[in-house]
Order: sequence, then C-alpha cells, then structure tokens
Amino acid sequence: MSDFTPATAPSTIARLIEYGPAYGTAPNAEPDWPPAWAAALAAVAAVTGTRDQRMDAFDAFTHTHPEGHTIRQLVFAALPPSENRLLSNRFIFNAADAFKPPPTQDWCIDGLLARRSLNILVGDPGSKKTLLALDLAVCLAAGKPWLGRSVHQCPVLFIDEETGKPRLWARIHASLQAHNATPETPFHYMSLPNFDLRDPDECERLMQAAQSVNAGLIVIDALADVVRGSDENSVLALQPFILRMRYLAEATHAAVLILHHNNKSGIFRGSSVISAGVDLLLNIESEPDSPRINLQPLKTRDAAPEPFSALAHFAPGRFHLTAQPFEADEPAPPPAPPRRTTATAILDTLAELKEADTQQLLAQLNSVTLGTLRNTLHQLKLSGLIQRADAGPKGSKASYQLTVKALELLTINDTTPPPISNHDDD
Repeated sequence: MSDFTPATAPSTIARLIEYGPAYGTAPNAEPDWPPAWAAALAAVAAVTGTRDQRMDAFDAFTHTHPEGHTIRQLVFAALPPSENRLLSNRFIFNAADAFKPPPTQDWCIDGLLARRSLNILVGDPGSKKTLLALDLAVCLAAGKPWLGRSVHQCPVLFIDEETGKPRLWARIHASLQAHNATPETPFHYMSLPNFDLRDPDECERLMQAAQSVNAGLIVIDALADVVRGSDENSVLALQPFILRMRYLAEATHAAVLILHHNNKSGIFRGSSVISAGVDLLLNIESEPDSPRINLQPLKTRDAAPEPFSALAHFAPGRFHLTAQPFEADEPAPPPAPPRRTTATAILDTLAELKEADTQQLLAQLNSVTLGTLRNTLHQLKLSGLIQRADAGPKGSKASYQLTVKALELLTINDTTPPPISNHDDD
C-alpha cells in the first residue's frame, strides 16, 4: 500500500459512517485519493440504511481488501464520538455538579453568535439579509474575522429555500472570491431542498445533514419557507417549530441562524414566541440602492453587542462587507406606517388616548383578537415605539403609551394630529 494517505479521506469516510449522506447525496472521492480509499468510500456510500448497516459495509470491505487494515485504523481514529444527545439532555444533575466551574461559552463569532444558540436576522425585503448571511458564513468557514470580530473557524451549512441554485451559486462564488477562500473551505449549501420543518422527521433529516458535514453554523433562508402554511401569528403553530430549532442547535452543537422578514409596518412578522424563544434577535436595515447596512440587536442572551454597521462592496464576480462606524440613517424621516394594520391602529389609539391598557385597546379595536393585540404590542415594544406607562411590578396589569420615537414619527408624517403639545417634557 502507498504510504500516502489523503488528509481528508479518514474524516470523510468516518462522517459518512456516523451520520450518513447529506440529504441523500454522498461525498465523492477527491482526485488525489488512491484507489483503495476511493473504493472504501464507495462501499459505505452504497448503503442507504442505518449507521450499523454502513459500519457493516465498511467492516466487510476492510476485512477483505488487502489494504483494509490500515484504512480501518485511520478511519476509526477519525470517528466522532457517538452519543445520544437527546438522552444526555435528560440527565439529572445535582448541586455538586453546579459547584464545579460552569462550561465556558463557545463562540462562532466572538460576542455575537454562540454555539448551541438560536438566532434570527430580521429585516425588510431588499435589506441584504441573504448577502450579509453569506458574507458571515464564508468568513466563518474560512476562519477570517467578520466586521472586526474574531471568529472560530468551523464548517457551515447554508439552507436556501428562497434564492434558487443559479443565483445562490453566483453569490457564493462572488463571496468566496472576495475573501480569497479556497475549494477546501468547509462551506456547504443546499438550494431549494424543500424542508418542511413543521415535521419532526424533516427536522431530523436536517440535523443529519448538518452532522454529516460537522456544521458549526446552520443558516436557514428563510423562516416563512420552512413553516409554509402555518399562521405566523399563532403561538400554537410556531412554538413547536421554535422548540425544534432549539433542539437542532443543541443536538448539532451549532449556531442556528434563521432569516426572517418584517411586516409592512417595519416590525418582524409573527407571534411573540419568535422573540421569546431566540438567543439573538438582530435587526438589519439597508435601503435597496444603498451599500450601507445597519444592524441592531433587539434581544440578546449570551452577550450585549452594541449596534454596528457594514458597507457592501460589489464588483464583477466579487462581493464582501467591511465594518463601518454605526450611524443611524439620517436625515431622511422614517416612512409613514401603513394605516390599515393593527400596529398603526394601536399607535393612533395611543396618540388619541395618551395611555391605555389592553382592555381599553381591545374596546377601541373591536375587530382585533386578544392574541393578535398582545403579539403586536410585544413587537411595538421591541421596536421602541411604545413603552409601559405605569411603574407596576412585572406581571401587573400593563398600561402603554407612545415613546418619543413614535411621537416624532407620527408628527413628521402627519398621520394623526399631535397628541401632546410639548414633546420636550417626555
């Protein structure tokens, strides 16, 4: 047997044995692999069954091939630890365990994107969500700092349910070129795989695909496409999905980043369970014809990043971002919110009443359900347009009023008469 062992061969075969092919597609042998290694990969890839069946096929090959013993030793050394991660999460710990130093936080991107975390990037159509996510993913896979933040290099799996293969391929090519990545950069992607993540079996298939490439970051573009047909405003519809995505992050030890859209009022669509269930809710703002991108954390658990900005650079066959000092977009005034929405109806009502609780708002908005009202109030609070008017303890009956930001928006756009004569006192 040749002394030459391809660097990627043992780990490639080991991952294929442990996790199976990524969504039905087994890896191919590299051109420099010796015939024995290519044959070993082919023997495992020919099996479509369970892990045990793949291992049986590998055993049969290595016990009959003249070079099988060496291949077997190297592949076994590369096998990832086998574990039932669901059962390990049900282990009962005690106070003695908690007295030990807690595990350190593992980061994909320092101070922003943690391992085993669920994250949502939300913005308007045309705000460059996909481009930003691709730039982030390529930098992470290549081990390059992203917008001035250190990264911990790891494989990436990008799930595209919106763009389509030709356009996505071109965007990935442009980003890889701009960041001087190589063909060996561990960036993996699937275009229009038609995942329906309302289905637990589909979530399991996505988990297996991520584990087959040892992904440390899983990007899903976009939320609406993987829960299609569900009522985004329904807690009952979305909570199982959010819980499955959290289990996906835990089971793969990866950061899960989901792209999501704002509604016509510029607030993220859907139930408050979205923001309640995530570790990072990151808002992106960028005009379609402007290269400037502003990013603002609306909710964080693992860190408290300040708002930050980026500048998009486009050139033939190349695309990348560079860090910029954060500046709110000025001097253009914010657009008037659409009139026929629950959000703007609440704003108009609070402008008229100055202050109101949930029951008072329901009485004014008689066509709105309590669930929709609560979801919209939660979104308006996250967007900085309303605030608690009372100082009662958490859990007490809440009364709401407009913030200065909302008062300025309504006054500038003349959508309703100014509700207060002097804003300087607020």
